Amino acid sequence: MQSRKSILIMTQWFYPGFKAGGPIRACHNLAMLLKEEYDVYIFTSDRDHNSSSSYATITSNQWIDFSKNVKVYYASSEKLTWFKIAKQLRQINPDYVYLNSMYSLYFTIYPLLMRRCGSINSRIILSPRGMLKESALQFKPAKKKVFLQTLKLFKISSGIGFHATDEQEKQDIRKIFGDVENIDLIQDIPPTPEENILPLNKKSGELKLVFIGRIHPVKNLHFIIECVKKLTQKIELTVVGPIEDKSYYQYCRKLTLSLPENIIVSFVGEVSNEKIKNYLFENHFMILPTLGENYGYSIIESFCAGRPVIITDKTPWHNLLQAKIGWDLPLNHHHEFVCALNNAAAMVQEEFTQWSASALDFAGKLSVTNNYKKQYAEMFS
Repeated sequence: MQSRKSILIMTQWFYPGFKAGGPIRACHNLAMLLKEEYDVYIFTSDRDHNSSSSYATITSNQWIDFSKNVKVYYASSEKLTWFKIAKQLRQINPDYVYLNSMYSLYFTIYPLLMRRCGSINSRIILSPRGMLKESALQFKPAKKKVFLQTLKLFKISSGIGFHATDEQEKQDIRKIFGDVENIDLIQDIPPTPEENILPLNKKSGELKLVFIGRIHPVKNLHFIIECVKKLTQKIELTVVGPIEDKSYYQYCRKLTLSLPENIIVSFVGEVSNEKIKNYLFENHFMILPTLGENYGYSIIESFCAGRPVIITDKTPWHNLLQAKIGWDLPLNHHHEFVCALNNAAAMVQEEFTQWSASALDFAGKLSVTNNYKKQYAEMFS
């Protein structure tokens, strides 16, 4: 009988963390998908994104059972050294090492260098998680440029595999690393859609919007505020997400001070992944004018909750209007966003219910038509 293969996922943040957003959910869903066929190990830090303290409910620095065939090691800061990480890699000796980030010193750079110098023999698969997009490279560009040049100088990308979640990311990988042959193009694994739509009252002239994402320029929150300022209907905008850029957050708060009385903006702050669904249920549309997403978990989570979206054309999700599940619009056409918001606000109950049903149906078909288990099994083979 053939022995089970093992996969070690290296990711800077994992459950119960939530502040890093989509990459945490992507990593979790991948582990849950693969655990029936593989022994899955997850090596991560013992604290959430931008947190100075470890998780209160987690035991650090030992392998613990997370789920059937899934073990997690929550490393404290003193365990994140070259030699101690290499020790864990040698002890597990996995068939595959999956790097769930692009620029992390401990969870990406160290393993790549270890393989390059022969310290580990596992096959490595690198998932850039959208960090090679132009919209991502414009933030802290000097640091990222040095890192990418170092990778190319030492030919670290030679002999490893890449995981791209959309065609644009595949092109970005080749743009940075040259004619890379081994790129698997597989979408991230979506969450399980709701079985039924949770009803929500919708009157013409009223619109409840929810923004879900980090408060950071790349998510472009200020753009929404500028758009809703031009509306005359009753608009409620709820902003859900951690403050990653304090100056940008203050800028957005300042913009809300000049909004007319018909526009109400509420900043909720960071919430756990389990609570995000509740905010989707309470609002008519999820809105995200992002500068770029390689997947956009909040978008697909909105569909899974039966809620249409208003987003940019810088994500993998296109032709939404034809499917009656939202709008995907170019950012340089400001008036198109205002028009979409007007149309969403004008919807009556019957039309909104139809769009909600279409969003949920889209999410259900996405899970059925993409054989994720087969695709990922081929990548780890």
